Amino acid sequence: MRIQVITGNQEEGKKARYMQRPLNSEEREFAAENHALIYEYMRYKKLDVETFYDELIFDYLTAVKKYVTEKPELQIHYPFKQVLF
Repeated sequence: MRIQVITGNQEEGKKARYMQRPLNSEEREFAAENHALIYEYMRYKKLDVETFYDELIFDYLTAVKKYVTEKPELQIHYPFKQVLF
């Protein structure tokens, strides 16, 4: 997952960009099926779940949108885990 730690107004900006378009049903299903990857990423990077989950979830959901709907050609070349990490 290509993530940078953000705080304050930056976090609100990320949330606002994500909220511009809610997940469609296909994206919701895909996000639910792959949700464990967030925890895998945090274990890999040794990040505390309590501290970082709320920040990472917006990047995760944005990646789901791009992978499933906005740039489906990624599915041909890369597994989602590779795109996410």
